[in-house]
Amino acid sequence: MVMVERETSEQGGGDEPSGLDPFVMLAFVHESFDGLREADLTMLDDDWLAHLVRACDSVATRALAASAAVAAEAERRGHREESGFFTSKAYLRHHGLLSGSEALMRTKIVRLFDLLPAWKASAEQGDVGVDQVRLMAQIASNPRLHEALTAGGGAELLFDAEWVQYDVFEARARDWARLADPLSTAEVARRRHDARDVRLSQRRDGSWRLAGSFGSLQGAQVNEILAHFIQAEFEGDWAEARELSGVEQPSITDLARIEPQRRADAFQAALEAAARSPGDGRTPVPTLNVLVDHPTLADAIT
Repeated sequence: MVMVERETSEQGGGDEPSGLDPFVMLAFVHESFDGLREADLTMLDDDWLAHLVRACDSVATRALAASAAVAAEAERRGHREESGFFTSKAYLRHHGLLSGSEALMRTKIVRLFDLLPAWKASAEQGDVGVDQVRLMAQIASNPRLHEALTAGGGAELLFDAEWVQYDVFEARARDWARLADPLSTAEVARRRHDARDVRLSQRRDGSWRLAGSFGSLQGAQVNEILAHFIQAEFEGDWAEARELSGVEQPSITDLARIEPQRRADAFQAALEAAARSPGDGRTPVPTLNVLVDHPTLADAIT
């Protein structure tokens, strides 16, 4: 192992202890990854391959903890106006080439580790998963939960994070956060309703992405409306598949569209139905299209 003395800081004077050069340590890490990439995975039986899945995720968590340590050091040093970075998020986003959401998540993980040292220790050892750390960082970003987290809630959730499947942990963690929030149920519902939003944004490849959130009641209403349109799209595909296949019960693979496509088309159909609706709130008069060939039409109008 390579030992490199760090330069003495002005604040620490000559008593500043020597330490390991982080770039030397990273060189060892990269060398280890090069070896891991060249390793023969075919030599493992099924049981050991399953162990390797968890072991690799453990390494990923330790890397995340290391990134959080770097973010914490950047925050400790502060950000001056002349440097061009006013927040840790901006600093990390620029130097790490991160998205804004990822840079923000790094700062939330730093806050989580400051609040709950046991979570930091578990992440540094790779005993907890990356997704579990990210979810917990999101939960811990709510200051109203800090007292409950430090009083034992954080330790309880850490036990679940280390020992149960992620879906189980997520359900328990979100239920815990909801019940531990001192705000009343009515107040939480009001705030979620006030935070409602829907946004349609165009990606660089020309496609469009729809994202949104609703409060409990409005979300249930939107879901019910959309469910009816999705069912209508499914019934249309089912009828078409019966006609083309000639059987009463065609296979799901005979349907013209897959479920995500039907959901997207159902959403468009709902918007088109709303656009055709008159502005006075009355139910629109249905449009009836009659298709006839030219000779029949000529006979009808003569």
